[in-house]
Parts: sequence; structure tokens; C-alpha cells
Amino acid sequence: MEVLDGSVVSELIFRRYARNPAGWSFTISPSGSHGFYDALVAGPEESWQLKMDTIFKPSPLVVGSRSEVDLRSYAASAPLSFGYRELGPDAVRRIESQGEGATPGLAELLSRLVPVVPERGRAYAHGPFVLAREAVRMRDRSQALADERLTSRMLSLLRERYPSYG
Repeated sequence: MEVLDGSVVSELIFRRYARNPAGWSFTISPSGSHGFYDALVAGPEESWQLKMDTIFKPSPLVVGSRSEVDLRSYAASAPLSFGYRELGPDAVRRIESQGEGATPGLAELLSRLVPVVPERGRAYAHGPFVLAREAVRMRDRSQALADERLTSRMLSLLRERYPSYG
């Protein structure tokens, strides 16, 4: 199991998504220790286990690895699959015409849009990210081992970047 830094793992996951943007899930939950966050990213062909230092800043520190087990069954369910949905002028007008507090109408509109691979210069809705309240339970020894290695790597990154950290 190889632990990869955020930019590398993001690029790999995006390439897999670009091959087949249907059927993805992205679940985030608090980690069982150290105050980090865990993310399970599952696609039709493979799954990824990520560790983030926080979800409260635009560019969190991220490390991750490809999972040896299929994490789709661990991921929380969402009414829509994860993905980029193009918001053309017609879709934006429909959203604006619904007014404030029209969340059910927005979900219905987005559910009719098929996930696509994003291109520069276009507008997209991105998500959904499922936020779970409790830490995901490690049901497999390899998943628990990956979590330990990701936690260790995240602690090392934080010590490198912030020398006064723990």
C-alpha cells in the first residue's frame, strides 16, 4: 500500500473519474483519533481512503492510498451520485427562478443532470459530499492498517510544515 500526497492522489482520482464519471461516492467523517477527517472515495473500478487535516479550510493537507477492499459498501448513501454536473444558462435560470429556500427543487434539478467530466470555462455543481457524524468503522484489517499509515503520514506532514506542532 502506497501513501500518496494530496496533489498526486487528487490527480489519480480525477483521471479515474474522467474515464467513467458515473457511480461515484464521496463520504467524509471525523477520524477516530487526532482530530483529522477521513474520506472514502469510491468509483465503479476502485476505491480510495483519504486522510485530511481539516475540512474547514479551502486547501487542507491530504494524504491517501488506493484501498485493497471495495469501499462502496462502506460509503454512506446519498440521493445523488458524486460528480460534476454542468450548470448551463437554462439550469441557472431555473435555480434563480425558484428563489431562496428552494432546496428540494434544486435537488430535483440536479438529479436530472448526468455527471460529466469538467472542462475549463464552464460552470458546474460539484458533489454531493456526504458528511457522516461518526467515524467510519474499520471492518477489514487492511483498511485499519491503511488508516494507521495515513495517520502517521499526516502527523509527519504537520510536523514538517508546522515545527511547533505536537
